Amino acid sequence: MRTPSTGRQIRRGLTSTGLVVLGLAGLLVVTWYVVSFLTGARIVVFMTGSMSPELPTGSAAISVPVAATELEIGDVVTLQRDDATLPVTHRITRIDPGPAGAGDGVRSLTLQGDDNPVPDQFPYVVDAVHRMVVGAPHVGAVLEDLRSPWVILGLTAVVAALVFSVFWPDPEEDTADSPSGSTEPLSEPTA
Repeated sequence: MRTPSTGRQIRRGLTSTGLVVLGLAGLLVVTWYVVSFLTGARIVVFMTGSMSPELPTGSAAISVPVAATELEIGDVVTLQRDDATLPVTHRITRIDPGPAGAGDGVRSLTLQGDDNPVPDQFPYVVDAVHRMVVGAPHVGAVLEDLRSPWVILGLTAVVAALVFSVFWPDPEEDTADSPSGSTEPLSEPTA
């Protein structure tokens, strides 16, 4: 029986490693979708530098929904402004009861970006927001890059190449499996 060539062994090792990496990445993505579905968690990408220096432009954070009654001064929260297309993610500097008749669970929040010299112009009246659990600088830029059509095309090509290499027949294995390594077809003995 013939042993595989060094090149073939390297190719098999790279294919196996690539499949493991892609499998783990896929598992991570599926896990994130399950967690976000069950908890309402989401990833926030910082498009401005208002939370610098801790979370500069291109940072990302994981936030979870919480009731306004659970908030504390110093929490970093994300909420949608009525007059803007992008949500705002700033730190709470003051919490007041909501306006009269708004209900017990409503709060008026004063927010300010860490890099902003003054608080936001108007308070935000909310009954729930997304509170940041963890943030990481520059991760958001990587996540945004992963959404690029060129990156998606490249990843698709890599996955296709790995699947192709796994299922493509290996001619060395075919010859190694035949008796005495011969590539000639076997015939029945004649009488």
